[in-house]
Amino acid sequence: MSALETEIPSAVGTPVTCVPSSGEEGLVPRFAFLPALVLTASTLLAACSDSTGPSSISGTFILVSANGSPPPAFIASSGGCDQLIQAGFLHMNTDRTFTIGGTIRLDCSASGGSIQDQVLSLFGNYELSGQHLSFTIPGMSSLPARLSGDSLTATIPASPFTFAADAALVFLRVVTP
Repeated sequence: MSALETEIPSAVGTPVTCVPSSGEEGLVPRFAFLPALVLTASTLLAACSDSTGPSSISGTFILVSANGSPPPAFIASSGGCDQLIQAGFLHMNTDRTFTIGGTIRLDCSASGGSIQDQVLSLFGNYELSGQHLSFTIPGMSSLPARLSGDSLTATIPASPFTFAADAALVFLRVVTP
C-alpha cells in the first residue's frame, strides 16, 4: 500500500483500500457507500435452478450505465453530499472467482465540503446457472444478477452500507480481437 492509500474497514468486515485522487492524505472513513460497488458485484450473481448454459464464464466487464446514465452517474444525495459512480469494472475467471473495482465520488461541495474520489477493489466467488448469477464477497450475503449475451445487470439496493437510493447497474463485456 502506498503512502496515499488508506485501508478503511468496511461494515462487512472486508477492508477497503482507498486512494484519494486529489493526492491528499488522510481519508475519513465516513464513506459508508463504498461497499456499494462490492454489493454491485455481489448483486450481480444469484444462483437458480436453471441448468442451461455454462457453469462459469470469464472476461472483463466495464460499467456502462448506472440508473440509466453513463458514468459518471449520479446515484443519490445523502448528508449534503452527492454520491456518483465514476467508473467500474468486473473481472470474472473460469474458476468462478471475480474481482470488482471502480471509482466512487463523494461530492460535498454544495454543502461547503470537499470532493473526494475513492478507488475500490474487492474479490469473491460467483455461481452461474443459465443467465442467473450469484456473487459472494467474504462476509456478505450473495447478491443476484443476470447475464444476457455480453451484458450483465444488477440492482444494488439502498442501505446504510451502500447508496442512499437503489443503483441499477449495467456492465458490458470487453471483447478483444
